[in-house]
Amino acid sequence: MASKPDDAAWDDLASEFAAKYKDPSGDAGGDDWPEPQPLIRPLGEPESYPLDALSPTLRDAVVEYSGYGQQPVPIAAAAALGAASLAVQGLVDVARDDGLRGPVSLFLLTIALSGERKTSADKRFREATRLWQADERKRLDPDVKEVAIATVAWTAEHDGIVAKIKRASGGGSSKGPSLEALKAMLADLDKTRPIPVLVPSLFIEDATPEALALALANGWPSTSLWSDEAGVVIGSHAMSDQTVIRTMALLNRLWDALPFDRRRATSGDVTVRGRRLTVNLMAQPTVFSALVGIGDGLARGLGFLARFLLSWPTSTMGTRFYKPLPAVLPTLGEFDRRVRGLLEMPLPFEHAGTDNALVPLLMQLSAPARAAWISFFDDTERTVAPGGDAAPVGDVAAKTAEQAVRLAAIMSVVEQGVGDSISLEAMEAGCAIAAWHLGEARRILASAAADPATADAISLLHWLRGRTGPTARHHILQFGPARLRDKSRRDGALKRLLETDHVREVSVAGQSVLLCNPKSKE
Repeated sequence: MASKPDDAAWDDLASEFAAKYKDPSGDAGGDDWPEPQPLIRPLGEPESYPLDALSPTLRDAVVEYSGYGQQPVPIAAAAALGAASLAVQGLVDVARDDGLRGPVSLFLLTIALSGERKTSADKRFREATRLWQADERKRLDPDVKEVAIATVAWTAEHDGIVAKIKRASGGGSSKGPSLEALKAMLADLDKTRPIPVLVPSLFIEDATPEALALALANGWPSTSLWSDEAGVVIGSHAMSDQTVIRTMALLNRLWDALPFDRRRATSGDVTVRGRRLTVNLMAQPTVFSALVGIGDGLARGLGFLARFLLSWPTSTMGTRFYKPLPAVLPTLGEFDRRVRGLLEMPLPFEHAGTDNALVPLLMQLSAPARAAWISFFDDTERTVAPGGDAAPVGDVAAKTAEQAVRLAAIMSVVEQGVGDSISLEAMEAGCAIAAWHLGEARRILASAAADPATADAISLLHWLRGRTGPTARHHILQFGPARLRDKSRRDGALKRLLETDHVREVSVAGQSVLLCNPKSKE
């Protein structure tokens, strides 16, 4: 390796570096880069997905579709549960006991390679939701136009009265209504302000925390952050170093259905209250590694990943031989009818037309269901004791019992409609699915925890992607993540990145610099 140049000499390399490599973060263009290998690899093989635990409508649809599409079953199951969560979350909340109550919304994150047919499964299972949204928007379009015209007229009348108040306050002509009369007119007019038509907007893919809060506050109160290519979300401005804490904090609060106040001098104050959000993301392994590395581990540290039902199914690629599309997929049709029927139910607003806050019906656990849930809660807690199976993922295990109740409530509503009680059968099913996802979390997350070099490599890659201009090894010791300002740890992390084709070391003007594989952020 060439000797380390002084700072001035190194600065002189920046222009040559920029001319040679288009991307200022150091990505080398061209197609000569191999596909990067995942930095995180799950431990062992997953347990079989508990298909029998899914309620009949969901189970039959997942079996029918995965039989044709030949995706791993957990991919189809996540798509089905995500669509069900979106359809149910605005209608009901659930009480675990007298003091523990909350929403039923699910956060799902499925990890799979490109080519695993994530998109086709995702598209099929949310088809009923997309069609209902399109039909509702078409139905409401005349009302939207009518309100828009009324708003223009109202605004003109409002501005006219305000102008008269300004003239009267400034000592202008005494002709016309008095200042007090004008104020009364303005107050009366304010009562007739046209109410915007609430139009369904069920899918958000890329939004800053500010834009997401604004959309929830002013728009449809039950929506989703949904993407079959999670790199769009994880690689967005919302997950940049400057905004990631705000984004994760907002999503954490929405998972809990807690109020959220945003104070901004430029764009005004926003209060998010009585809203529900489903998150369903499908990510490639490199994208998941990027999420784990954001902010030197913030996704775990802030409890963000702990709220997700994680899965990393075994690939079916190489075994998916051609099958013609069946003329009829009856169980998928039934799934669509159930989802659409739930979406067509009126949302339970606290004060419709004002802040549109939701007040969902509170479902209770039947006595047998509560006993089963308490047993599951205690069994899960035992696994996080030192040396327990779930000790490396205690953050995830702490929320697993709540996940079980949410799953049970969603499946109950899909099968039986909105009701006030959850049966023992539904509760046992929710526990089985939640337990499977806890096993997946341990398989996926414990590998990084058990290997410090993996965590170091993830942190280093995220830091390198945020750099501009040429970066050399010595820059890592000077400016890199605190954990890597030790030469041996730096070298171990860099070795892992080089071995897995995330990074290259090349010569620019006789000096050695690091380049990031552009494919490692896809």
